[in-house]
Amino acid sequence: MIMEQKNPMFVSVKDFVKYSGLTEYCVRRLLRIEEFPKFRYGHTIRIPLEAAQQWLLNSQGTDLDTLYPACYK
Repeated sequence: MIMEQKNPMFVSVKDFVKYSGLTEYCVRRLLRIEEFPKFRYGHTIRIPLEAAQQWLLNSQGTDLDTLYPACYK
């Protein structure tokens, strides 16, 4: 029997979409920002859940389009 992990440390993009309530398009745009927490190995991307949540809270109220114009075109 495989145990289901209740509080994962790293999540996939699709799982982060479910946890955050953001669209997949928005999350993939966030992944282009160098400071956004992510872990890449090969073509696989995992997002550290707590660090990403904290990053989003710290950037709340910030105009990301202005800060990272190359990511939002």
